[in-house]
Amino acid sequence: MSKKFEKWPFSVILDKKKSKLKDQIKGLKSWKWVYLFVIIFFMVLGGIYAFYQQNYFSLTEEPHFERTSSSEKEKSVEIINTEDDLDNYKLNRQEIVIPSTLNQTKKSSVQSEEDVPAIKVTAKAANVKAFGNLIRPIDSEISLSWNEPYKDRVLDAWKFNGGVDFKAEIGTKIKAVQAGIVEDVIKDDYQGTTVIIKHNDTFKTLYGNLQSSYLEEGEKINTGQALGEVGDSGLTDESKLHFEVIKVEGGEENRISPLQYLK
Repeated sequence: MSKKFEKWPFSVILDKKKSKLKDQIKGLKSWKWVYLFVIIFFMVLGGIYAFYQQNYFSLTEEPHFERTSSSEKEKSVEIINTEDDLDNYKLNRQEIVIPSTLNQTKKSSVQSEEDVPAIKVTAKAANVKAFGNLIRPIDSEISLSWNEPYKDRVLDAWKFNGGVDFKAEIGTKIKAVQAGIVEDVIKDDYQGTTVIIKHNDTFKTLYGNLQSSYLEEGEKINTGQALGEVGDSGLTDESKLHFEVIKVEGGEENRISPLQYLK
Protein backbone atom coordinates (compact mmCIF):
# COMPACT_ATOMS: atom_id res chain seq x y z
CA MET A 1 0.00 0.00 0.00
CA SER A 2 1.32 3.37 -0.96
CA LYS A 3 2.03 6.15 1.56
CA LYS A 4 -0.70 8.32 -0.09
CA PHE A 5 -3.44 6.15 1.42
CA GLU A 6 -1.64 5.43 4.69
CA LYS A 7 -3.71 6.41 7.79
CA TRP A 8 -3.40 6.01 11.56
CA PRO A 9 -5.51 3.44 13.23
CA PHE A 10 -8.68 4.78 14.94
CA SER A 11 -7.63 3.48 18.35
CA VAL A 12 -4.40 5.45 18.24
CA ILE A 13 -6.25 8.71 17.44
CA LEU A 14 -8.75 8.11 20.24
CA ASP A 15 -5.97 7.51 22.78
CA LYS A 16 -4.31 10.76 21.85
CA LYS A 17 -7.58 12.70 22.30
CA LYS A 18 -8.20 11.09 25.69
CA SER A 19 -4.67 11.96 26.80
CA LYS A 20 -5.11 15.57 25.71
CA LEU A 21 -8.49 15.85 27.50
CA LYS A 22 -6.97 14.47 30.72
CA ASP A 23 -4.25 17.07 30.57
CA GLN A 24 -6.88 19.84 30.21
CA ILE A 25 -8.88 18.49 33.16
CA LYS A 26 -5.75 18.46 35.33
CA GLY A 27 -5.10 22.09 34.36
CA LEU A 28 -8.64 23.10 35.36
CA LYS A 29 -8.31 21.29 38.71
CA SER A 30 -5.16 23.30 39.50
CA TRP A 31 -7.14 26.58 39.05
CA LYS A 32 -10.24 25.59 41.03
CA TRP A 33 -8.99 27.14 44.30
CA VAL A 34 -8.39 30.43 42.55
CA TYR A 35 -11.93 30.45 41.15
CA LEU A 36 -13.34 29.54 44.57
CA PHE A 37 -11.42 32.37 46.26
CA VAL A 38 -12.67 34.90 43.70
CA ILE A 39 -16.30 33.79 44.23
CA ILE A 40 -16.01 34.03 48.03
CA PHE A 41 -14.36 37.46 47.77
CA PHE A 42 -17.20 38.89 45.68
CA MET A 43 -19.80 37.36 47.99
CA VAL A 44 -18.20 39.03 51.01
CA LEU A 45 -17.90 42.34 49.14
CA GLY A 46 -21.60 42.20 48.19
CA GLY A 47 -22.59 41.58 51.82
CA ILE A 48 -20.55 44.54 53.03
CA TYR A 49 -22.12 46.78 50.39
CA ALA A 50 -25.65 45.68 51.32
CA PHE A 51 -24.97 46.33 55.02
CA TYR A 52 -23.58 49.79 54.26
CA GLN A 53 -26.58 50.72 52.09
CA GLN A 54 -29.03 49.68 54.82
CA ASN A 55 -27.29 51.72 57.53
CA TYR A 56 -26.80 54.76 55.23
CA PHE A 57 -30.48 55.05 54.32
CA SER A 58 -31.53 54.58 57.93
CA LEU A 59 -29.32 57.53 58.96
CA THR A 60 -30.44 59.82 56.14
CA GLU A 61 -34.10 59.03 56.44
CA GLU A 62 -36.25 62.10 57.02
CA PRO A 63 -37.35 62.53 60.64
CA HIS A 64 -40.87 61.61 61.46
CA PHE A 65 -43.03 64.40 62.79
CA GLU A 66 -46.03 63.59 64.84
CA ARG A 67 -49.18 65.43 64.01
CA THR A 68 -50.50 67.77 66.66
CA SER A 69 -54.18 68.08 67.19
CA SER A 70 -55.88 71.46 67.07
CA SER A 71 -56.73 71.26 70.79
CA GLU A 72 -53.04 70.72 71.68
CA LYS A 73 -52.06 73.66 69.48
CA GLU A 74 -54.50 75.90 71.32
CA LYS A 75 -52.99 74.83 74.64
CA SER A 76 -49.43 75.61 73.48
CA VAL A 77 -50.27 79.01 72.01
CA GLU A 78 -50.76 81.90 74.37
CA ILE A 79 -52.59 84.91 72.95
CA ILE A 80 -51.20 88.16 74.35
CA ASN A 81 -53.20 91.35 74.27
CA THR A 82 -50.86 94.32 74.10
CA GLU A 83 -53.42 97.08 73.69
CA ASP A 84 -53.33 97.97 77.38
CA ASP A 85 -49.54 98.00 77.49
CA LEU A 86 -49.09 100.44 74.62
CA ASP A 87 -49.79 103.24 77.07
CA ASN A 88 -46.64 102.28 78.98
CA TYR A 89 -44.41 103.25 76.07
CA LYS A 90 -43.84 107.00 76.29
CA LEU A 91 -41.51 107.96 73.48
CA ASN A 92 -41.37 111.60 74.54
CA ARG A 93 -39.94 110.76 77.99
CA GLN A 94 -36.32 110.47 78.99
CA GLU A 95 -36.88 107.04 80.59
CA ILE A 96 -39.00 104.19 79.23
CA VAL A 97 -40.18 101.41 81.57
CA ILE A 98 -40.93 98.13 79.84
CA PRO A 99 -42.88 95.56 81.96
CA SER A 100 -41.55 92.01 82.07
CA THR A 101 -44.83 90.54 80.75
CA LEU A 102 -47.06 92.08 78.13
CA ASN A 103 -50.27 90.24 79.03
CA GLN A 104 -50.74 92.11 82.29
CA THR A 105 -53.46 94.68 82.45
CA LYS A 106 -52.66 98.35 82.98
CA LYS A 107 -53.91 98.24 86.54
CA SER A 108 -51.92 95.19 87.62
CA SER A 109 -48.73 96.45 85.92
CA VAL A 110 -48.92 99.72 87.84
CA GLN A 111 -49.43 97.94 91.16
CA SER A 112 -46.50 95.54 90.67
CA GLU A 113 -44.11 97.99 89.00
CA GLU A 114 -41.84 98.08 92.04
CA ASP A 115 -41.66 94.29 92.34
CA VAL A 116 -41.16 93.34 88.71
CA PRO A 117 -37.65 93.88 87.23
CA ALA A 118 -37.74 96.35 84.37
CA ILE A 119 -35.39 97.54 81.67
CA LYS A 120 -34.60 101.24 81.63
CA VAL A 121 -33.79 102.86 78.34
CA THR A 122 -32.39 106.37 78.51
CA ALA A 123 -33.08 108.46 75.44
CA LYS A 124 -30.34 110.85 74.40
CA ALA A 125 -31.31 114.32 73.39
CA ALA A 126 -30.98 114.97 69.69
CA ASN A 127 -27.89 116.95 68.79
CA VAL A 128 -29.55 118.72 65.87
CA LYS A 129 -30.92 122.22 66.35
CA ALA A 130 -33.52 123.61 64.01
CA PHE A 131 -31.83 125.14 61.01
CA GLY A 132 -33.72 127.64 58.90
CA ASN A 133 -35.31 131.09 58.84
CA LEU A 134 -31.79 132.53 58.80
CA ILE A 135 -31.01 136.23 58.97
CA ARG A 136 -29.01 137.72 56.11
CA PRO A 137 -25.27 137.94 56.74
CA ILE A 138 -25.32 141.53 55.37
CA ASP A 139 -28.13 143.86 54.34
CA SER A 140 -27.35 143.96 50.66
CA GLU A 141 -28.63 142.69 47.34
CA ILE A 142 -27.47 139.46 45.76
CA SER A 143 -25.09 140.00 42.84
CA LEU A 144 -24.68 136.33 41.87
CA SER A 145 -27.34 133.79 42.82
CA TRP A 146 -27.20 130.09 43.62
CA ASN A 147 -26.04 127.81 40.79
CA GLU A 148 -25.67 130.77 38.45
CA PRO A 149 -22.84 130.43 35.89
CA TYR A 150 -19.84 132.76 36.03
CA LYS A 151 -16.41 133.03 34.42
CA ASP A 152 -13.55 132.15 36.74
CA ARG A 153 -10.74 134.38 35.56
CA VAL A 154 -8.10 132.45 37.50
CA LEU A 155 -8.99 129.06 36.01
CA ASP A 156 -10.22 130.68 32.79
CA ALA A 157 -13.32 128.46 32.85
CA TRP A 158 -17.06 128.77 33.36
CA LYS A 159 -18.34 127.50 36.70
CA PHE A 160 -21.60 127.36 38.66
CA ASN A 161 -21.86 129.34 41.88
CA GLY A 162 -21.90 127.06 44.95
CA GLY A 163 -23.60 129.71 47.10
CA VAL A 164 -24.75 133.32 46.78
CA ASP A 165 -22.68 136.49 46.46
CA PHE A 166 -23.73 139.71 48.23
CA LYS A 167 -22.51 142.98 46.77
CA ALA A 168 -21.00 145.17 49.53
CA GLU A 169 -18.39 147.80 50.21
CA ILE A 170 -15.05 146.93 51.76
CA GLY A 171 -15.29 147.03 55.54
CA THR A 172 -18.99 146.10 55.76
CA LYS A 173 -19.53 144.00 58.88
CA ILE A 174 -20.73 140.43 58.40
CA LYS A 175 -23.16 138.78 60.83
CA ALA A 176 -23.53 135.11 61.75
CA VAL A 177 -26.83 133.85 60.32
CA GLN A 178 -27.31 131.49 63.30
CA ALA A 179 -25.56 130.61 66.55
CA GLY A 180 -22.79 128.05 66.40
CA ILE A 181 -19.09 127.34 66.86
CA VAL A 182 -16.30 128.58 64.61
CA GLU A 183 -15.00 125.41 62.97
CA ASP A 184 -12.26 126.95 60.85
CA VAL A 185 -10.69 130.26 59.82
CA ILE A 186 -8.90 129.90 56.49
CA LYS A 187 -6.62 132.41 54.82
CA ASP A 188 -6.42 131.57 51.14
CA ASP A 189 -5.12 133.59 48.20
CA TYR A 190 -7.82 132.25 45.91
CA GLN A 191 -10.97 132.66 48.06
CA GLY A 192 -9.55 135.14 50.53
CA THR A 193 -10.09 134.92 54.29
CA THR A 194 -12.87 132.39 54.91
CA VAL A 195 -14.79 131.59 58.12
CA ILE A 196 -16.76 128.34 58.57
CA ILE A 197 -19.34 128.08 61.38
CA LYS A 198 -20.77 124.74 62.50
CA HIS A 199 -24.38 125.08 63.67
CA ASN A 200 -25.12 121.39 64.36
CA ASP A 201 -24.08 117.96 63.15
CA THR A 202 -25.79 118.55 59.80
CA PHE A 203 -25.44 122.20 58.79
CA LYS A 204 -22.55 124.62 58.40
CA THR A 205 -22.26 128.09 56.84
CA LEU A 206 -19.29 129.55 54.98
CA TYR A 207 -18.34 133.24 54.68
CA GLY A 208 -15.70 133.96 52.05
CA ASN A 209 -13.70 136.91 50.65
CA LEU A 210 -13.34 138.61 54.05
CA GLN A 211 -10.96 141.45 54.73
CA SER A 212 -10.53 140.38 58.34
CA SER A 213 -12.02 137.97 60.90
CA TYR A 214 -12.95 138.83 64.50
CA LEU A 215 -13.04 135.21 65.62
CA GLU A 216 -10.73 132.26 66.15
CA GLU A 217 -11.28 128.56 65.71
CA GLY A 218 -13.36 126.99 68.52
CA GLU A 219 -15.10 130.23 69.60
CA LYS A 220 -18.86 130.29 70.16
CA ILE A 221 -20.87 132.85 68.25
CA ASN A 222 -24.46 134.06 68.60
CA THR A 223 -27.01 134.84 65.93
CA GLY A 224 -26.36 138.30 64.49
CA GLN A 225 -22.91 138.62 66.06
CA ALA A 226 -20.27 140.21 63.80
CA LEU A 227 -17.64 137.76 62.64
CA GLY A 228 -15.59 139.87 60.21
CA GLU A 229 -15.60 142.47 57.43
CA VAL A 230 -16.15 142.30 53.68
CA GLY A 231 -12.99 142.66 51.61
CA ASP A 232 -11.34 141.82 48.33
CA SER A 233 -8.74 139.44 49.75
CA GLY A 234 -9.58 136.76 47.18
CA LEU A 235 -8.87 136.80 43.47
CA THR A 236 -12.02 138.71 42.55
CA ASP A 237 -12.75 141.82 40.56
CA GLU A 238 -15.04 143.38 43.18
CA SER A 239 -15.64 143.53 46.91
CA LYS A 240 -18.33 141.08 47.89
CA LEU A 241 -19.33 138.42 50.42
CA HIS A 242 -19.48 134.84 49.20
CA PHE A 243 -21.95 132.88 51.38
CA GLU A 244 -22.60 129.13 51.33
CA VAL A 245 -24.75 126.61 53.19
CA ILE A 246 -23.11 123.19 53.64
CA LYS A 247 -25.10 120.05 54.50
CA VAL A 248 -23.26 117.01 55.90
CA GLU A 249 -24.74 113.68 54.79
CA GLY A 250 -23.03 110.33 55.23
CA GLY A 251 -19.72 112.01 56.03
CA GLU A 252 -19.80 114.05 52.80
CA GLU A 253 -20.22 117.82 52.60
CA ASN A 254 -22.66 119.03 49.94
CA ARG A 255 -23.34 122.63 48.92
CA ILE A 256 -27.05 123.42 48.85
CA SER A 257 -29.03 126.54 47.97
CA PRO A 258 -28.95 129.13 50.79
CA LEU A 259 -32.07 130.81 49.37
CA GLN A 260 -34.38 128.20 50.89
CA TYR A 261 -33.07 128.97 54.40
CA LEU A 262 -32.68 132.75 54.34
CA LYS A 263 -35.51 135.01 55.44
